[in-house]
Amino acid sequence: MRDPVPAGAGDKKQAIRRELLLRRARQGENDILGKSNRIEKRLFSLAAFREAKCVMFYVSVKKEVRTREMIRRSLDMGKQVVVPSLKPDGRRITPSLLVDYESDLEEGVFGIPEPREECVRSLPVEDIEIVLVPGVAFDVCGGRLGFGGGYYDEFLAGLSSGTERWGLAFEFQVIEKLPLTDRDVPVGKIITEESIIDCNKPCALA
Repeated sequence: MRDPVPAGAGDKKQAIRRELLLRRARQGENDILGKSNRIEKRLFSLAAFREAKCVMFYVSVKKEVRTREMIRRSLDMGKQVVVPSLKPDGRRITPSLLVDYESDLEEGVFGIPEPREECVRSLPVEDIEIVLVPGVAFDVCGGRLGFGGGYYDEFLAGLSSGTERWGLAFEFQVIEKLPLTDRDVPVGKIITEESIIDCNKPCALA
């Protein structure tokens, strides 16, 4: 088990976060779209994803891996698509069923699109088979570094062990080892434009 707060972990996290956010910001729009399309192809090639009836996506903003077309395609396939509704008072994510990408969403907390109040359709978290998670950085053992708000760590920690947790990232966002604490919840897979990393396999760096 990791130490609850390794010495210097906070400073190391901030340094990694700054470096990778800067590198992400330098990407051009065509580069982001091209890489996101390749990530989409890898995601949709996975049997577990194709067979899943209920999938939770994050709604991408700025320079993140784009999920808009992934969400639309999943809806066209007849999947139940769930997106986060953020509650800033308690740093909580409420999963909400999405019906129409264009009409259901509006700009919410931190400028992230989320369901309008009248379009929040809660459903049991037990129905969600796969949660696709954003991150600033991941490591090859499944460690994840977010923006520091703790929303996703809190949400992921409350899911059952049978719910898949997968990260979507650009290849440069995957590093060898992140300085993590017990509060950081890992993912089981990381899907990039170049690879699919299975983090459930024994990891020599863990």
